[in-house]
Amino acid sequence: MKELRNKVIYQVFPRQYSSTHDFKGVYSDLDRLEKLKVDYIYLLPIHPIGKLARKGSVGSPYSISDYRSINKDYGGASEFLKLISECHKRGIKVIMDIVFNHTSRDSALVNESPEWFYRDEEGNLKNRVGDWSDITDLTFDSEDTYAYLINTLKMYLSMGVDGFRCDVAPLIPFDFWQVAIPFCRGINKDVIFIGESVHLGFIKYLRDEGYECSSDSELFEYFDALYDYDAHYHFEKYFNNEGSLTRYLEEVESQEGRFKKDYCKLRYVDNHDFGSAFALMKDKNKVMNALAMEAFLRGMFFIYNGIECLVDHRLDLFEIDEINWKDYDLEMEELLINLNTLKKDEIFKDGKYNFEYLNLDAATIKISSLDKEYYGVFNFDYSKEVIVNLEDGKYLNILTNEYIEVKDKKIKESLKPIIIKI
Repeated sequence: MKELRNKVIYQVFPRQYSSTHDFKGVYSDLDRLEKLKVDYIYLLPIHPIGKLARKGSVGSPYSISDYRSINKDYGGASEFLKLISECHKRGIKVIMDIVFNHTSRDSALVNESPEWFYRDEEGNLKNRVGDWSDITDLTFDSEDTYAYLINTLKMYLSMGVDGFRCDVAPLIPFDFWQVAIPFCRGINKDVIFIGESVHLGFIKYLRDEGYECSSDSELFEYFDALYDYDAHYHFEKYFNNEGSLTRYLEEVESQEGRFKKDYCKLRYVDNHDFGSAFALMKDKNKVMNALAMEAFLRGMFFIYNGIECLVDHRLDLFEIDEINWKDYDLEMEELLINLNTLKKDEIFKDGKYNFEYLNLDAATIKISSLDKEYYGVFNFDYSKEVIVNLEDGKYLNILTNEYIEVKDKKIKESLKPIIIKI
């Protein structure tokens, strides 16, 4: 929904977030997140992790042994409630990760309701897809499954949770969301649902295998925001030297005609699956330009913990791999504060976008409303001048508070991202 388009969501991996690997390490840092102008924090799964077929020494948080318990290693339910309270004191809302496609192979539900799960011809637990050997899939063949999972959502709403990020949402039967989401909104009309939609190729693969898999257009009937994997695939290809920046921007622009008018996508440079933007781009200035471009695009700005330290690898899902906050970069912090402050402008809810395909390796984008206009320049090849659709003169870059010069409709040097208020 468009009301989320000028909001900022910050993804937190509690295990890797601090040296204590728990909720305390998160809520002790909330003053910094408030300073960054974050609207929501989104927590990776916070439940106990299965032991059977566990990957690594501590296991994936997506291999859940009990949906209705809070991981004691994080501090349990009491510390989770304190985290929610501390967030709310600062005007920050809390989104939790909901993983209803599968559980661990030794989960409470596998033991209590074994008939709810996929089996092979010999009766062994199985998955529909993937090498997820530490988990097993629910079938959703029973109304009891629906009731149990919906009541689980109800339980967390009663604890003060403000929203849910739904793991691999397209793999879960669409009629589950048709029931679950309106039910939750009957309890809290402001609860938000973010769906982890999947790559187009994955949708086709699942459908070819005979499984149900919802498209983004279907999910937007009930979800408030979806992941950007339909376009982000081309973002990855560009930075892997396998595609073009123009193709990525064309995919983003095409969303304007493919989805409902008030659609909202998450815009990001990395997340816990995608990995490190710095590892991909190997250049701090490119990361800064990419962050600014994603914040500027239509949609909710999504930040993954550690980008402030230019983490150079994907944080491990199966081992302790904490963020090294000693590498905290104050220039990155300043950029995020400025971007997140700008993002609060109402223009980002329903402003008119114009994508200008003037350069091969620089994005020039304009957003306008009746009373204002912003012009963004995001350059990924510093050896080239950037062609812009601006009159010659000097302009204030509101991200750096420095003036840049346009001469012959070109900017000669643009290492840092540029946003100009016209």
